[in-house]
Amino acid sequence: MNIIQIEKGKCIADSVREQVSQPYSVFGVFGQGRLYRLDTVAEESFPAKGLTLQDTDGYRIYYHTVLSLFMAALSNLYPDLRASAEHFIGDALYIAPVGEYAFTSEQLKKIEEQMRAYAEEDIPIERKRLSYEEALDRMEKEKREDALKLYRHVRPDTIDMIFMAGHYFLFHNYLAPSAFYARNFSIKPYYPGLLLLFETAESEGEVPVFREQRNLAKTYQVSRNELRLLQLETAGEISEAIAQGRTRQIMHTIDLQLEHRLRDLALRIQKDDDIRLILVAGPSSSGKTTFSKKLSSHLRALGKRPITLSMDDYFIDRAHTPLDEDGTPNFEAAEAVDMERFNRDMLTLLEGSEVQMPRYDFLSGKSFPDGRILRIDRHHPMIIEGIHGLNPRMTETIPEKNKIKVYISALTQLNIDYNNRIAATDVRFLRRLVRDHKFRGHDAERTFELWQKVRRSEDREIFRFQEEADVSLDTSLAYELFVLKPYAEALLKTVQRKSPYWKDAKRLLRFLAYFMEADASLVSDTSLLREFIGGSYYEDANEWM
Repeated sequence: MNIIQIEKGKCIADSVREQVSQPYSVFGVFGQGRLYRLDTVAEESFPAKGLTLQDTDGYRIYYHTVLSLFMAALSNLYPDLRASAEHFIGDALYIAPVGEYAFTSEQLKKIEEQMRAYAEEDIPIERKRLSYEEALDRMEKEKREDALKLYRHVRPDTIDMIFMAGHYFLFHNYLAPSAFYARNFSIKPYYPGLLLLFETAESEGEVPVFREQRNLAKTYQVSRNELRLLQLETAGEISEAIAQGRTRQIMHTIDLQLEHRLRDLALRIQKDDDIRLILVAGPSSSGKTTFSKKLSSHLRALGKRPITLSMDDYFIDRAHTPLDEDGTPNFEAAEAVDMERFNRDMLTLLEGSEVQMPRYDFLSGKSFPDGRILRIDRHHPMIIEGIHGLNPRMTETIPEKNKIKVYISALTQLNIDYNNRIAATDVRFLRRLVRDHKFRGHDAERTFELWQKVRRSEDREIFRFQEEADVSLDTSLAYELFVLKPYAEALLKTVQRKSPYWKDAKRLLRFLAYFMEADASLVSDTSLLREFIGGSYYEDANEWM
């Protein structure tokens, strides 16, 4: 562990330079239970851990610093153009043009050259605390209407802005204090925008080669286009709609967009009588349960009589569940599922025979017959939800023509403003935080603890199979953070400073401060968001055979 002795009265970056042989590999420090920027002057002496690319917080500072160089270069070279930091495709950040234009290869070449010049000159990246009125004046001069919309409805006494290369910018995440920290990057044209590629913890000092993820990229594009049509691409635009009294309207319209995606999927299934298994997979808190029930309703409207099953009922007995790194049962591992029995039962059903279905009892940790005997035909396809639905081993005995694999996730395309994207992982965590408190009695500490295990398993068990999907759909709702805000804030504020999760709770509280509150009573009882806040129609809806 890279321990640095921080000295009282000294800039933290100076302490790092004196004690670390490669100081530009440290992007921040963690000590006294909190995260510190390198440009902070220490108020007392304390030991701290230097944060590098091996640390989540270190990587986050690094890639936001690279992004800041891009935005500075764009502002100086092409002051009339705007760009939006949108989403990651693998290890690359996609940046889209704002407006009716596309970046040319020549423009991107000049921008990359300018970024490298900033890095070589090691230009300063200065954080300046301005009064609310001063900050809005700077935003107006920089023609940042996206940021102005946000701060017209969120009114802090002061606003931190970043000054670099002669311009003021809004970056809500921590940045390194100068440009040389962000020297390792590359730009790849990706019409109509570009991909910003970064060094990673595993790339050993090199910028990794981009690997295309067609399904994921297309899903992001569809969702972004839907928000663009509604003119609801940023938190400021939704705040404006809420302030105008249009909350119910935007909720209804955004819910309809998801219903249209479900309708299209149901029509595809209805037209193909060979499809017997509908596998719905995705990471934690994607809304798989409600999505499956909604899909069932759409199929019923088209004349099908689907049966919904949970892959969790095929868990092996807890005594045989594989163990995680910390020695506890790992229910997220594919080996926690009885794949042999699942394949056997699915093949038996496909052949037209009956199967006695299991039911996993989470209290005893054992599987029992649940009394249901199933038989399927072309009128009764099965909707099976579970995180391992895309794993080829899970249905290796079933012909491809008899199954459709659906990947869902909350791939939010809403931005705070054009410089500041919203991480899909944060949205899913906040969903889970609220849901697990309401339905499982978990406090925030317990949710943070479990989330670490969930995230490790997602990389290993889910994300590597997402390109196996026949259909990929975004289940995020652009208004959800405005509804989740009061629930999540109350829970996050219970995390104590001595907790290992205190810095994460503080980061999320800062993040939630950019959102107005929306009235949860206006959320439809059929909204997917109800799976997390309660009051869902689907909680009590019985299966219609």
